[in-house]
Amino acid sequence: MLACNGVKQDCLSQGGFNGVPHGVSGESLLLAIQSHVCRTMRTLRYNGKASVSSLRFPASQVASMSDSHPATNQSFYDRISHAYDLISDAGEHKARERGEQALSVMEGERVLEIGFGTGNTMIHLATAVGESGCVSGIDVSTGMLAVATKKLAAKGFSERVDLCVGDARKLPYKDNSFDAVFASFTLELFPLEDIPEVLSEVARVLKPGGRIGVVSMATVKEGQMPSELEKTYIWMHEHFPHIVDCQPIDVVQLVSDAGLNVQQEIEMTIWSMPVRCVVATVG
Repeated sequence: MLACNGVKQDCLSQGGFNGVPHGVSGESLLLAIQSHVCRTMRTLRYNGKASVSSLRFPASQVASMSDSHPATNQSFYDRISHAYDLISDAGEHKARERGEQALSVMEGERVLEIGFGTGNTMIHLATAVGESGCVSGIDVSTGMLAVATKKLAAKGFSERVDLCVGDARKLPYKDNSFDAVFASFTLELFPLEDIPEVLSEVARVLKPGGRIGVVSMATVKEGQMPSELEKTYIWMHEHFPHIVDCQPIDVVQLVSDAGLNVQQEIEMTIWSMPVRCVVATVG
């Protein structure tokens, strides 16, 4: 609600919503704002530097962070981590779980999740790899680390998971470490110019023949018309990127441009907006 009020005041200070795309109602505009405030808050933790001074995690759990963005909003996001499932997961879990199924993680594999959040996917991955496998996760939020650690411990998975705070543009793992990497509603939170760097890191840490599964907000395919909500969202991103910072991306093209071999594409929608799952391999 605070973020929505901030948008309204910002727009009014500039003389109203001039330039709203034709046919988009005020109700649709507000729906776009409210639906994606949660994504904006998630964006903050991928564009910020985590502050760990107030939390007692072992130093080995905190990886090197980028200094290119301020951390002024990080502590706020950490504070809402305990309510994050209520804020965001209800609208995303079906698409995320479809992506998990497409990745087809098997027993004994070593898997990495980028942006593990509250640990819901980590539970599924840890179940899939079994006692002979292991799952690693990286996220920039120390609050999310605390929530996910507690959730995984309650499920009895502490021994087969390894979580850390860090920057996906500089993954703290050795080359050829993982059989599979998964990222759900995460890649589109990075600035477009940083996404190739993230995918390059993914390719580096994957074993030859390893798989990457990505679920993301997606651009409308050529020849298709965007919905009113899609147009509104794009307009909001263009005019108020500090409020709606994530963006629909051509995930298939980005993954292909990174030298990964696309094996599968799955088309989905959330609130009439396209979501795309891509599974690709290295080598």
